[in-house]
Amino acid sequence: MEFTNSDWINLGAAIGSITAAIVALGLGINANWRNTSDARGRAKLYAASVATRLSHTEDVITNCLIHCEFKNLDLSDDESNRQALIHISITLRAGIFRPDIDTLQGLIALGGNCANRIASAFDSVDLVLLYLADLNTELFVSGGRSPVARKNLLDKVHANLSHAQELLRVALRECVNASQLAAPKPSSEELYGPGEP
Repeated sequence: MEFTNSDWINLGAAIGSITAAIVALGLGINANWRNTSDARGRAKLYAASVATRLSHTEDVITNCLIHCEFKNLDLSDDESNRQALIHISITLRAGIFRPDIDTLQGLIALGGNCANRIASAFDSVDLVLLYLADLNTELFVSGGRSPVARKNLLDKVHANLSHAQELLRVALRECVNASQLAAPKPSSEELYGPGEP
């Protein structure tokens, strides 16, 4: 079978179309890779800016959990529970860093669902703060509400703080790893110049 001029033209057009599709696909993949790389770079920057403060927040939550789990043996169980609830309320209001929504969006490119876990952890902390909203209620007044109600509240606080701590611990690992990649510890040469110990 012989090719006519129109067959050659059609073949050339088909090859041109295939080439154009391959080039477009390559450009799309390259742009997608560049966008992903940029997002990861931004995520590392955000991680470097929040990792230490999130670590402090995890420590604060751990401190609150200790107050949930260990009783003050110098007090009755009920008074120990009441004191624990007051301490947790004051500590959480004074000592936690909460990343804003822009920071969480910046962390989305990190692995391990880091941003979602941080958001969920703070949702649990917010629920605890809601439980402990009013220190003037009977739950916090000595001799007020029944000891069972205070114990139940402390159990709910403990469950939510434990959940928040678990989420933060895993998310923080991702943040610290990204932070160390983004802002590695300076070498002695970087600190003191070439040839210095």
